[in-house]
Amino acid sequence: MQNIVCWLLVLGCALTLVPHFSAKSTDPDQLAAMADTLRYLQELDRYYSQVARPRSVYHK
Repeated sequence: MQNIVCWLLVLGCALTLVPHFSAKSTDPDQLAAMADTLRYLQELDRYYSQVARPRSVYHK
């Protein structure tokens, strides 16, 4: 009897974990939009890293 309860517990845990590990389908349009957004952020980073330079605050 305890063996059956143990196996049911293991089976229940496995069934609750399976949806977490299943692969989700990805939308190609969403991936393309994400790639465009990342490129845009890289361009902004490149621009502002050239424009915004830290200045020394302490003058002696």
